[in-house]
Amino acid sequence: MPFDPIRKKYQDQQNAPALFKPLEKTLRTSQMLAGEIRKYIVQGRIKPGQSLPSERDMAESFQVTRTVVREAVRSLEQLRLVSVRQGGKIRVLDYLASAGIEFAADLLLGSDEEPSEMMKDIADAWWVIGRAMMFYAVENFKSEDLDDLLEAVLAYIRESDKKRGDYKRLQGLDYEVQNRLMRSTGNRAMILLHNSMRHVYSHVADLFTPIVQNSEHIAGNYTRLMYHLSKKDVKGAKKVFESYFNHGREALRRGDGNFWEV
Repeated sequence: MPFDPIRKKYQDQQNAPALFKPLEKTLRTSQMLAGEIRKYIVQGRIKPGQSLPSERDMAESFQVTRTVVREAVRSLEQLRLVSVRQGGKIRVLDYLASAGIEFAADLLLGSDEEPSEMMKDIADAWWVIGRAMMFYAVENFKSEDLDDLLEAVLAYIRESDKKRGDYKRLQGLDYEVQNRLMRSTGNRAMILLHNSMRHVYSHVADLFTPIVQNSEHIAGNYTRLMYHLSKKDVKGAKKVFESYFNHGREALRRGDGNFWEV
């Protein structure tokens, strides 16, 4: 059969089952197929420099159409996980050398590493990038946007006042406060960068729950933030975010945000 040599290539020394298997009928989409291949890449079951099976062989193995395979490969190209050479050969790239932050969600969801180890990496990246972006945002915040920002802060405070606040809603409101800060700068590149962080955040929202578990702490932070911004006190506003990101990083590492003192 045409797939036999491909199957052997991806079997381990214990003669494990073939890596590529038919997808369930309800999941036969290009997104699902791309997700399966991303998972194999994260787990190291398909290594950089290796070639994926041909379009025809993948369609046969996953029992999908070749159109689905083409769409899946196109999405993998956009993530810079594979390159398609002349003749249709699909080569796997080293994601650490080519992929962007949008691949972080796949690392968390598909890696064989201990989740706590991966979360330490994510927590550090979140601290470095998020903190730098918010420092930039408060430095370039426009006073005429205070009312717009206050609206987002009050929405967060109202949700945090509830006895059983919805963590996912709190996460969205938390992001909205910071996104409005960033939008006030008018820097389109920075705004888009902040939006890309939300993409990662939304795909693994449950893992970021510790940040908002002590929502009263964040509500207090944002109340102080509004005060400092109203006084054009950039240094004070930065201290608010210094506290926010320091506590948030520790919460992510612990997997628990309730250690915060309000």
